[in-house]
Amino acid sequence: MHKLPRRAALAAPLLLLARPAAAARLHPDIEGHLTLTADGPNQAALRCEGIDGTVHVPLGRARIAAILPVADRDIACVAFADDPPSGDGDLDLVALIGWDGAALRVLGLDVLHWTGLDGSLLNCRIAGIGDRTRLRLAREATGPSAQPRRWEQWTDYWQWTNAAPLRDTPVRPPPSGTWQARLAQARGRAERFLAVPRQEVSDMCRTVSGFSTLFG
Repeated sequence: MHKLPRRAALAAPLLLLARPAAAARLHPDIEGHLTLTADGPNQAALRCEGIDGTVHVPLGRARIAAILPVADRDIACVAFADDPPSGDGDLDLVALIGWDGAALRVLGLDVLHWTGLDGSLLNCRIAGIGDRTRLRLAREATGPSAQPRRWEQWTDYWQWTNAAPLRDTPVRPPPSGTWQARLAQARGRAERFLAVPRQEVSDMCRTVSGFSTLFG
């Protein structure tokens, strides 16, 4: 797939933000169109027609990456840039946004994609599963190209829980010293931080989760 030059990639969200997504059922009883629009110089606002409340994410490369079913509703997967300050690569996080039974909020935070200047790579494909109890994240990752190339492939799950954030439910404990183990620690920090309902993915939230420190 052709990769946009970085300047064009940074401008692309302005086009994506202007396009409403397909109708989604974030609330079990309400179907409405999602919109992701710039809200100030640094934030994008996600709104759902028919539902009160707004969730904010960082503006850079912000886009609605997917709408996936879980429980008796949908979850909006909103991706955005969280590149490390070192400038060593491009990191996209994804906020999993939905209705928890009381309000619209951030239900989960995770890594969607990393491309390092050193050749390191992490890809994630997010999907729902048949019984609609979880979201499945299929991963593949490798370290810097200067080292012997060792690919890792694994699957993570976010479990639905009423009135709570999504819960990390690993199939088995990850092997120590792997990408999987490092990412599991950051996912755990994000889950604990989101136990308090949040309507904004702020710098504090990203710092607490520590996702960018995995790649900086």
